[in-house]
Amino acid sequence: MQKSGATFDFNESAVLSQIDRKIERARLLLADRVKDDSNIFIPVDTGLLRSTGRVEDGGHAVTWNTEYATFVYYPERRDGRVITIHTDKNPNATHHWFEVAKNLKVDEWLRVVEMVIK
Repeated sequence: MQKSGATFDFNESAVLSQIDRKIERARLLLADRVKDDSNIFIPVDTGLLRSTGRVEDGGHAVTWNTEYATFVYYPERRDGRVITIHTDKNPNATHHWFEVAKNLKVDEWLRVVEMVIK
């Protein structure tokens, strides 16, 4: 008895390349979204801190680069004091702005990634 079947050519490298492009695009879009959504919660005095938000390393990192960014983000001092955030210029301002944004927006972020990857 003779076997019947079909033969398909499968270009694995082309498929993997397409997957890699989608993942890269999703990573960049997600990082940009993380930056924008986190900026909503950044304390504002002059606006410098917010303006330094950058997507870096191909979307693997989001940074805010001022001398005082870490000081504002992590307000707990070794001596037990906590830095006070003023909300007169940004009523949403808070410490740990990424965590606040993530808690509120993670489902939206996942939807953005899912739409790009599909």
